[in-house]
Amino acid sequence: MMLSNREKLLLVLLGTALAVVLLYFGVKGLRGYEAELSHRITQQEAMLARVEALEDELSRLNVEPRARGRNQPLISYVEQLAARNRLRDRVQLNLLSRRGDKNLEGIEIKVADMTLDEMVNFIHALENDRAGFVIEHLELTPAFRTKNRLRLLVRVLAYKS
Repeated sequence: MMLSNREKLLLVLLGTALAVVLLYFGVKGLRGYEAELSHRITQQEAMLARVEALEDELSRLNVEPRARGRNQPLISYVEQLAARNRLRDRVQLNLLSRRGDKNLEGIEIKVADMTLDEMVNFIHALENDRAGFVIEHLELTPAFRTKNRLRLLVRVLAYKS
């Protein structure tokens, strides 16, 4: 079967139109894929930056407990902390005997006749001190003389320096 010149021309035009349409959709698909890859790369770079920041913080936290600067007995250190919070006259300190971890020191802190603000400030100072105290036990009771005063019993643990 022979095709006429008109049929041949029509087939060439249809083939060319089909090639242009396929090329258009192919380029459009590639651009969408490129945009998606670019978005994913941006997300991965942001995640990498967050991981690096967390890694820096972790390495800082791993070094910090060893370099906390507490070169004095725990009882003296806590006494100074109480003095900074204006509780020196009202605080009683007792060392705790620890049978478990030999690297841990414990101290029992009793504070009588304190206000709620003083208690919050003192607990905040303990929790955020560079010595890395861990509050093992906290007991808060009202003072007998007045409703506005409190008694505090706290047991804290710290790694030996």
